[in-house]
Amino acid sequence: MNLIILISIFINILLVTEGANPSDGIRRLKNKVNSAVNDLTRYRNSLESNLKYKLSNLKINEMTNVNNAVNSAIDETRKAITAANTQGKNADHCFEPMRLRLRDASQAAFNSLDECANDQVLTLKPVEQNIETHVLNGKLLLSKLDLIMINCASGTPIQVQVCIAQKMPEANSSVNNYESTISQLKNTGDSISSSGITGAMRCFQTPMTTLYNNVSSARIASSTCIKNA
Repeated sequence: MNLIILISIFINILLVTEGANPSDGIRRLKNKVNSAVNDLTRYRNSLESNLKYKLSNLKINEMTNVNNAVNSAIDETRKAITAANTQGKNADHCFEPMRLRLRDASQAAFNSLDECANDQVLTLKPVEQNIETHVLNGKLLLSKLDLIMINCASGTPIQVQVCIAQKMPEANSSVNNYESTISQLKNTGDSISSSGITGAMRCFQTPMTTLYNNVSSARIASSTCIKNA
């Protein structure tokens, strides 16, 4: 008698929490999983593109600095050559070596900036692969939820309700764990993306320092050439 009472109470709780239709609880869980999978898919699609966009802006800023440094040196050299020529010197031959030297230096800087940015994008690959795995895991979880309905479909309405009720705690736990994992995965992706920006800025320092040193050396060489013309 006590067992019958407990079963009745259990079913009543199920009907209150999951709705009169025994499939409502499963449908609710499936909606949560579908929402999590769709959210993770959107996140995966935007993660790399967002980082690339931010890195591109940083790289463009550094490329502008390269061009400004090189163009400034070239303009000053042109003015110095013109001034020297007005004094009776022939310093025209001092320009081309400097131009070629700065061309090579700026191209080397651009290549290094590209490498810095590309290397940071590659740091996303492990988390992107992990995201792909969990998108598939979400689809497998949906199949398991469908399987509950299939396995519990036979029998009287009471038997169906009891069958579902017995499986709901584990199903709820699985869905909650999945949602928690998705949240952690997105946090990891955000952290790596943020580190990618910091890493790129740190990496940019080396080619920019080299570029500025090359510009300084080119200025000195051209000044010496003009002086000795």
